[in-house]
Amino acid sequence: ELMEANKKLAARRKSSLEYEPDRDSSVLLWGVSRIVRNPRFDSLVTCLILGNSLLIGAHSEWAMTHYSEVGSATPVWIRLLDTAFVVAFTLELLLRVLLEGSYFFR
Repeated sequence: ELMEANKKLAARRKSSLEYEPDRDSSVLLWGVSRIVRNPRFDSLVTCLILGNSLLIGAHSEWAMTHYSEVGSATPVWIRLLDTAFVVAFTLELLLRVLLEGSYFFR
């Protein structure tokens, strides 16, 4: 019984990085776990962050060169890429929250 109590205590202390779905969890959670825990997923997110940084720089450069043009709209390609990054980062966040549940916020 003491061993069982220790296991439960250790499970509560588990960090979100160590979290995995229970064996009886849905196939969806196991699929999400395989994606999120894959090192390529972290590499993809890193590339997204770098790409978004470059886009912010390009947008800033464009804004500085066109600041005197009253009413000039941001180019469509910047708006489209910005929207794509928002969607990608939102999807990443949703996948992590879906997988980790309340552990995500600890």
